[in-house]
Amino acid sequence: MNGDLKLRLAEWADLSTVERAFFKYLLVELSHEAMLGVTADVDVQVHVQFEQIENGEDDSAYVIGDGENFEVVIDNRMPFGMMIDFLIHELAHVHSWERACEDEDHCDEFGKSYALLYRKYLDLYDMFWG
Repeated sequence: MNGDLKLRLAEWADLSTVERAFFKYLLVELSHEAMLGVTADVDVQVHVQFEQIENGEDDSAYVIGDGENFEVVIDNRMPFGMMIDFLIHELAHVHSWERACEDEDHCDEFGKSYALLYRKYLDLYDMFWG
């Protein structure tokens, strides 16, 4: 099996110390990039936590925030690759928070933020594993 695929399918408990360090690196760098999209006059904070989510239709990941503080919650039962995918998705909501459409969660501005963060992820992947 391809090494990248094997890593994406791995459970959190099965990750090596280096693989966990990679995720922490992504978490810090992608959160910082997401905060650059918010123009609040105060320091924007993003906190990410991992737990089992039993929340009806939002049972994979979600973000709540007020424009200054954001809490991203990701279900810890997902394979590692899905955790990364949902991290990028939820941080795209943070990045596009001020420009998002009021009647649609995933409008064009969200898509632009998602693309920006995904490209950043690809760069970070290459820098870490390069």
